[in-house]
Formats: sequence, C-alpha cells, structure tokens
Amino acid sequence: MLRFLKNSLTALVLAAAVQQAPAFSLNGATPAWQIPGIGYTWTTDGAVLTIGGVMNLGEEYRWNLPVIFYAVDSSFLNFFGARGVEEIDKAVKILNDLPPVSQVNIDDYPLKSQRINYQAQALGLVDIKTAALQSLVQEIGLADPEDFVFTLRSRTTPVPTVTNYYVFQRNFDPVTLRPTAYINGDLWTYVGMADNQNAPIAYPIKSRVDPLSYGDPVASSESSQANNSSVVGLFYTGLTRDDVGGLRYIYHPLNKNMENPAPNVFSGLGGVIAGLGGSAVTGSPWEPLFLSSSNGTTTTVSGGAFGNSPFAPVFIPNSNNVATAAGGGTGGAVLNTNNFINTGLRSGIDKLRFVRVQYDSILGQFVSPVLTSFQDSIITNGIQVTQTLQRIITQPDILFTAADLNAIAPFDFLRVYRNQTFTNNAAINQQAIGGVPVAVGPGTINPGVIITFNNAIPSYLAVFAGAGASFLSEDNPAAKFPIWASFDGTTNAPVIYPNNVSIEEIERQVLGGR
Repeated sequence: MLRFLKNSLTALVLAAAVQQAPAFSLNGATPAWQIPGIGYTWTTDGAVLTIGGVMNLGEEYRWNLPVIFYAVDSSFLNFFGARGVEEIDKAVKILNDLPPVSQVNIDDYPLKSQRINYQAQALGLVDIKTAALQSLVQEIGLADPEDFVFTLRSRTTPVPTVTNYYVFQRNFDPVTLRPTAYINGDLWTYVGMADNQNAPIAYPIKSRVDPLSYGDPVASSESSQANNSSVVGLFYTGLTRDDVGGLRYIYHPLNKNMENPAPNVFSGLGGVIAGLGGSAVTGSPWEPLFLSSSNGTTTTVSGGAFGNSPFAPVFIPNSNNVATAAGGGTGGAVLNTNNFINTGLRSGIDKLRFVRVQYDSILGQFVSPVLTSFQDSIITNGIQVTQTLQRIITQPDILFTAADLNAIAPFDFLRVYRNQTFTNNAAINQQAIGGVPVAVGPGTINPGVIITFNNAIPSYLAVFAGAGASFLSEDNPAAKFPIWASFDGTTNAPVIYPNNVSIEEIERQVLGGR
C-alpha cells in the first residue's frame, strides 16, 4: 500500500528536479510466486545465489537500527589477514561517508563508479572490497536493478503450443518513483525470452540499448555472486546515483512504515531494582550485564555476582518487560522496567552507521558485550512520541567469515554466500484482507547477517570429454576460477589472498610457466 506519506516523499524528491536517468530495485522477503522457474532465487546444487526477492514500492525492507555492528571471525582472519580486514573497513567507510539521506543530492554522485585494473583482469583477480561493498548494499535493502529492470510475474501455457509471459518492471526512478528502463543513465530493453522447462527456468534476455555503454551500479550482484569471468579486474570508487537514490527512498524520514523494534531491544529509561538498595538502572556502558530469559531466570554476561559488583547491573527484560533476578544474594528481587511502545509508525532511520567490534569466533562471543542506546521516534494514536531504547549486542549484526563454499556448490565456483532474515510487516501496515496479508512488505531486516567468502582457491575445473577434447591439465583447464585480491586504480601491484600466494606465482600460472 502506498500511503500518503509515500506521496509526501515523492513530492519532496520531485522538487530536486534531477533528470530521469538513475533507478533502483528493492530487496526483501521472497514472495511465494518468485520461484526459480521464472528466474528468481536461482540455485546451483542447492545453493541460493540471491538473497531475498525483488519488491514493489511500498514493500521495501530496511534496518530500523541507527548503528549496525559488524565483525570478522577467525576463519576470515586466517585466510585474509589484517589486510583483508582493512579492505572490509574501506567498503564500510563508503557507506559511513554517505550523509543522512534527507540531505543527499543524488547529482553529487556519478552515474559510473566502476573501474578496471588491467593487471588484475589479466590475472583473473576479484577485488574483495568490491565484493564486500556489493554484499553490504544488498544486505541493507537494494537489489540488482539489471536483474529486474524487466522481469517475469508469471509464465503460463494455456495450450501446449502457446506460452504467455507476463513481463513487468521492478526498477524505479528515484525522482518520479515510476518504473523505468534506465539504469545509471543507460537505457535497457529485453530482446527475447530464455526458456528451458527441463530445468525449469525462464527469464527475459536483457541488454543495454547502446552496446558501447558500460558500468554497473554497486547494487549489481555479479562481482559477489555470479560465476561471470567478466567481473575480474573490476572495482568501484564509490556509490553511484542509482545506489544513493535507492537508499534515499528506503531510509528517508518521510518514508514511514508500521514497524516493531529490532529483536532484543528494551527500554532505556531506567528503573529501580528492588533488593539492591534502590540502585538505578542508568544505562552506563560499565555496568555488568544480565540477560533475563523467558522463564524469569537471569544469566550473567559480564561482571560478577550482584553482591560483588561495584556497579548497578543492567537487566534485559523478557517479553513481559519483567526481569527477575536470580542468585548473587538478591533473593529473587524483581525489576519492573519502563514499558516502551512496540508497534508504531516509524520513520526511515535517515543515517546508518556501521561500527566494527572485536569478535571471538572460537568462543562465539564479543571480547566485551556492547551496550548501546538510541532515540526512537514513532507516531502512535496520532501523536509523535520519542522514547529511549537500548540494545545489548553479544553477537555482531553482520559477520564476515571465510569457508569452502564448494561444499555448497560443488560444480560451480560461488564467490560469496550470504544469508538474510526478514520480518514482513504487511499485516500491521493494514495490507491484509480478513487477517491475511495481501502484500509481501514493507518489513524490516533483522540482525544476524553472515557474509562468507570462498577460501577454496586457487581452483580449476578439469573436464574429461571422452573421445572429444579433454581439459585435464593445469596448462589447459576447462576453467580457472578467480582469485581474491585487493587492487585499485594506482600502479601498485595487486595484493593476492591468501598471503602465501605471490603475484609472480599467479603470473606464471597464467603464462603457462612452472
């Protein structure tokens, strides 16, 4: 449902008078009709190559937390080392440098930010920062517009000799919010229909109208997901107008949706703990942390027993907003926390900020839990209310890892595997008939994202073709899969991962030397 507040946002961006050139697509919970048979959530040996599905306007999914905590685990560090972590931080910095979207002028951002490092291209290298940035952009709500500038709603065969394809657009102009065939200034069309119902899979064959045009938005998924050799050697200098226009739509304060707070959020207004001398819960980051489970027991996260702690403990209430103390000489004291407003009309967060924290993947926890608070502004019963909410983060919101992804896709090289969980708020946004949601959004993106880089490299595909040509040697493989590296537009040599592989060794392999 497009609410009047969406119309207000449309009027605001129309006033910017930007030419109709960029466009964006939205990522969210996969609707039931978006199946592989019509080109969605393609799978290779059970591995999902995309996260979520493509959404209509008014069905966007977004984070409703102002600060997102990310970390790298030991598997990532073991493969990529400190230099790899620096590249992740560089990707995050591009997003952190984006100002509040309500202050963004998309004309300040280029139509093209994709560049080529020709040495990296010749050596078959893929930039880790580029893959991380593309993954993050999709994890915060954008989909690949090149996949969905023309896409299928359905495929039907009314009679055996006739097939009907319902083609529509899920690519939107950030100024007019109308469907468009333009992506970063390039006009696209579809020139035919691929259809293999033995697979089964069908999808429009899309192409740029100008064959000489180039350059994908950051939201493109090719560098991170697809087995497309044309992405080697590519890197981004920053976000494009498409990317910024899409994020402006999703996170603009005038884009208001009915939402609940993220999981594990509790009131930050404080309270009094009975049985502890009237100690106030003030929200100090130095207080020991205690988690209250649904059965009323309390688990220590940091700090000692209550009686030995020099600070007032913080209780995380259960679903009933009541934390029951257990142990530590408190005698089962009860803390009645301040209730907070759960469901309400919430604005886009305006400015996302990413913060890296130290994470011990062996123990499965932070070096120290993080206590954070933020202001939550909502409209309830026609009144705008601001309340203080808090989170205690014991697991990163986004975790970067490394693993052998060939175990997931044994016959295809999968560069990055990503997960995502969504909460569909269509019902509380009154997009339901008889209690049944009639839309697949809007909704929220939940913490717990894992972005996994393939560490099973270098690798080759060897093919035995019987009596025909065979490709079984290192000098003549059927395919040589890309290698992770870091590079940019300077004359500096690319950095190869893992660090025990040298660029000279890669050059010898490419040239057929030993």
